[in-house]
Amino acid sequence: MTRAERAAYFAALRLAAVVVAVLAAAVWLLIEGAPDFHVARVLALTPANEVDRSPGLMAGGVRRDAWVLAAGETARFHVTVPGDEAVLRFREFALRAYPDVSVRVLREDGERSEVASLTSTEGGWGVHRVPLGVDAGEQLDVELVALDGRSRPGFATLALSDVVLESDGRAVDESQHPVLGRVLRDDLLASLALEMTAAPRTVESARVDAPGPGVLPLDEHAARSLDLEAYGPDARVHLVVHAAQIAPDTPVHAGTVRVSQGEVLLGAVPVVLRPPRTEQEWLAEFDLGPSDEPSTLRLELLGTENLQVGLREAYVTVPDSHVRRPFDPDTSVNVLLVVVEGLRADRLGCYGDERARTPVLDGLARRGVRYTDLVTPSSWTLPNVASLFTGVSPVAHGVGLDDGRVLSPRAVTLARSASWSGVTTACFASSATVTPESGLLLGMETVRSGSSGAPEIVEAFDDWLVDAAQFEWFATLVLDDPLPPHETFVVDVEGRDLDPDPALVERLRPLDPRPGAAETMAFEMGPSYEGEVTRVDRALGALFDSLAARDLLDHTLVCVVGAYGLETYEHGGLLAGRTLFDEVVRVPLILAGPRVLGVDPPPVVEREPIELVDVTALLAELGRLSTSGVRSGRVPPPYGPREPGTTRHGILRPVTDVTRSDLESSRRGQWLRIHDRLSDTVSLFDLSVDPGAQVDLLAGDDPVAVAQAAAVSGGLASAFESWYLDELSRSLSRPVPVGR
Repeated sequence: MTRAERAAYFAALRLAAVVVAVLAAAVWLLIEGAPDFHVARVLALTPANEVDRSPGLMAGGVRRDAWVLAAGETARFHVTVPGDEAVLRFREFALRAYPDVSVRVLREDGERSEVASLTSTEGGWGVHRVPLGVDAGEQLDVELVALDGRSRPGFATLALSDVVLESDGRAVDESQHPVLGRVLRDDLLASLALEMTAAPRTVESARVDAPGPGVLPLDEHAARSLDLEAYGPDARVHLVVHAAQIAPDTPVHAGTVRVSQGEVLLGAVPVVLRPPRTEQEWLAEFDLGPSDEPSTLRLELLGTENLQVGLREAYVTVPDSHVRRPFDPDTSVNVLLVVVEGLRADRLGCYGDERARTPVLDGLARRGVRYTDLVTPSSWTLPNVASLFTGVSPVAHGVGLDDGRVLSPRAVTLARSASWSGVTTACFASSATVTPESGLLLGMETVRSGSSGAPEIVEAFDDWLVDAAQFEWFATLVLDDPLPPHETFVVDVEGRDLDPDPALVERLRPLDPRPGAAETMAFEMGPSYEGEVTRVDRALGALFDSLAARDLLDHTLVCVVGAYGLETYEHGGLLAGRTLFDEVVRVPLILAGPRVLGVDPPPVVEREPIELVDVTALLAELGRLSTSGVRSGRVPPPYGPREPGTTRHGILRPVTDVTRSDLESSRRGQWLRIHDRLSDTVSLFDLSVDPGAQVDLLAGDDPVAVAQAAAVSGGLASAFESWYLDELSRSLSRPVPVGR
């Protein structure tokens, strides 16, 4: 190679290096110059203006939460457009006078343009997809306007539901958008322990001759001040306000607890104790102003005659972030927990009901593990779901035992465990009980609750999954479809034998002797109820199909569990929250997915008795959601050791508007002991020969048999006392820091 050729060669190399450097710099500038916002391909929208809301609006046999617009009214949505090719998707139907729907875009410069005018749908929910013609990153308002009706001008009314913005959105950068959680920074009551006093006794404290819950009393004549440190931005104070009636049979007046930071009013906690309630608690959260200096939290009590009001909890949390775990098809395990209220085990095909139409759940059981002897600690939603989420009994967490009790904000829930590990969390609930106000949704990053049915809840989950699928996730669905009043869809009952069970008809006949009354009630509790169970099954089928289409089903641990069952007059009552017999506390549990099998080939039927808190431990173990906490459950077989002598306990206390029963139960082997504290009577049943628990062995005529039964009952009573005192020591309302 000549000198000139070598010079030309090195010049070309230098030029190439310069070109590469320029291209790298250009790429870096493009990345750094990209809009700094969270990109979602499916973005659920909520009106930014005041719009009438109608939860659970029925149209065409489908129930949806909706906004209602009269002619000329507008629903306005603030939007930062996530990605390219943005499309507005929404559902609507004409309530009156068949209005048209105008879709408009209002840009930041004030330009308003109509992008579509649509005809409303008659008799059911119509779905529309409208391209908006806007660019990624634009900030604008999208307006849905109800136009005057095609008949009777001025009377048009439109219902809107499920307003969503779809786009080609780019993947979320987990390094820039971590899982955001909150950790305990300060217990504001820790230094005031000597000033804490006992509130009036609760049902539980009176039972063991103990005082009521400890509270820091608030005085109407003197404001209470709590010292705050300099926390920096985004700190939040959490308060649990407790109120108890001082004197019986006197009027109870509503009051207010005003909360201020220094001279700045943060907000107020309404204190309204309505008869016949004698105590109640409220969970409140307030954002603290950013401050580099210590300040004071001031609480003023106003107008609460005949009430003792105090703080049961007061602490500060600060933001905590964890790198979001990206989904890895080789190692990742997602967790899907489906909780169904009112679901009896004996109404599923895989549990032996020949009338059942539950092919999806039956198929899930065939490829996984089915537990035949799971009992819940109570017989209604609040205490049971709280136990499932926390892994401790109702005696320990206190939720659902006294009026208005909320879950302690200190509790370590499964969702908190997941978020501390960088797992994306979400809850989609149609339950009226599982709401943020109950405290049950601690640790849930995304929460969508309302009165929609199972198909609509699955749609919301599917929308969320579009973006969440790129990460590891833990999602909970809480479905209340099987609860009355029943709304039977044709698709779920066609071809089914609609004649109710004759035995059920005869059990119901004493309730109403009028001709046809027992048959009508039996239809509601039989075919109509079974149709709603089929609807849940059908919705889960669509959910599993969606997971399979995204290649996620084989990477998802699926757990389906009943929250409690429904009584159909087996023991003289209806529905739930009255007894602790099998029809209300024995529920199905089905597991399938990664890490479920490996001991035996499917299907696996596990017959060892387990409790709901064992399900918590099972999910933490198989779903890798474990953390330090106050859990009392065990990992049950086939994943943990067998404990054939396990004694399981239940509790049901009087709660206003829910139940007047005051019951305790203990189970060991074939024995079931029920103690009714209102009548102070004890019953014992041998479920091996009397599975329906109809024969009380303590009420027999044979003195020897009664004496033998009394000995068994005494042993179970002692076991209950020991369990009860041990669970009280686990109380989540005590001032212990949340562990990580």
